[in-house]
Amino acid sequence: MFADTFQFYTDYKIPKYKTMEDVMGFIEQLRLVDSPEAFGLHANADITYQTKMSTSVLETIMSIQPKDSGGGSGETRESVVYRLAGDMLSKLPPDYIPHEVKDRLKKYGHLQPLNIFLKQEIDRMQRVIGVVRTTLTDLKLAIDGTIIMSESDKSNAKNRKPEIDVVMENMKTTWRNLGDITYTIRN
Repeated sequence: MFADTFQFYTDYKIPKYKTMEDVMGFIEQLRLVDSPEAFGLHANADITYQTKMSTSVLETIMSIQPKDSGGGSGETRESVVYRLAGDMLSKLPPDYIPHEVKDRLKKYGHLQPLNIFLKQEIDRMQRVIGVVRTTLTDLKLAIDGTIIMSESDKSNAKNRKPEIDVVMENMKTTWRNLGDITYTIRN
């Protein structure tokens, strides 16, 4: 550590200056953003940090967006969500037909390890497609005011939450749980 060539990390050496101006010059030439490796962290630490920061910024932006139209000609939140839900529904692939999948896999040898894996992935994908289709349809029905609410939805509605917010909360939970299920199945 006391050798002249010692560095904590590339370009991070102990300054050995006698005047304040020299020390300030050294500080000025340091990088503005430090690499995670300089602190003994893996390079992915920066990726994780950037991901969390961008998520936080986006959540903040979404939380401060107006919930209602201000009387202008812009779309209301409900109409935007309704339009986007319809757009996503139109882009969803059709459901897999189980007997067709089974017949096709039999042609290729349904007991082959890769085909067994393919069948499992098709089943998982079908589950995801079904949940996405159901929640988007429920969301559109909630906006239309025609959805039948569950008991937990009714308690949220009593707390003066708009119906779309109740459905959105349920949708987040459902999709998060679906992500947990598919993640744990894979690992």
